Amino acid sequence: MKYFKYFLVVGFLITASRAENRLVVNDTTVSSGDTVWVTIDMENDDEVVSFQFDLELPESLIYSGVSELSDRAVDHELYVSIIDGVLRVMALSSTLEAFTDNAGTLVILGFTSSLEHGIFDVSLINPILGNYNSENILTGYVNGTITIVQIDYSGPIWYISNTGSDSNYGYEESPFATIQHGINLSANGDTVIALPGLYYENVDYSGKNIVVGSLLLTSGDTTHINQTIIDGGGLVSTVSFINVESD
Repeated sequence: MKYFKYFLVVGFLITASRAENRLVVNDTTVSSGDTVWVTIDMENDDEVVSFQFDLELPESLIYSGVSELSDRAVDHELYVSIIDGVLRVMALSSTLEAFTDNAGTLVILGFTSSLEHGIFDVSLINPILGNYNSENILTGYVNGTITIVQIDYSGPIWYISNTGSDSNYGYEESPFATIQHGINLSANGDTVIALPGLYYENVDYSGKNIVVGSLLLTSGDTTHINQTIIDGGGLVSTVSFINVESD
């Protein structure tokens, strides 16, 4: 009889371990100066009646005091506080009602930022998904990022990457795809930096007094020279100089 009970317990644990209950911090992109809305999703196979987590954020990201639960909440109350510089977020139901559905947004948090641009990590700390028995049934979580774009960026350093886009803004986290596009937007005295890679293009400085080079310019690492190649397609002149320019 004891063996039979043990078998049931082991069987339950194996079955429970197959369930997935996780929190996901969604990546978000905003323009510099706009409110940053961070959304947290929950994907759950089991019924969840409460949650709690701390958020590790960039220092210049400030909680706006605005937050709300999604319509997955029933009679849940949301509590947001700052403890030792860390944002703590929790929600619970006094009647032990479970959140509805098995996927979707759980909570939305608003932040203000003085950051001009960049990509910043948003990390969950000690996340908990509670069931009816006050057990933590969380099986995993995914951290996210906040990308702040500076839509009025004007140099003086322009970044190029063969994985970038000429629809980007030209700063390090939002590089252009072509060296020529960086040159076209640059002004006298600016610097155009091509990140390591192969660039299939012909470059015309258009008479500008600018510096165009590899990441060597900022890193001092000479290996970037051989890692950064312009392929002009066999033309005699891959780089054209008109008037007086820096090179």
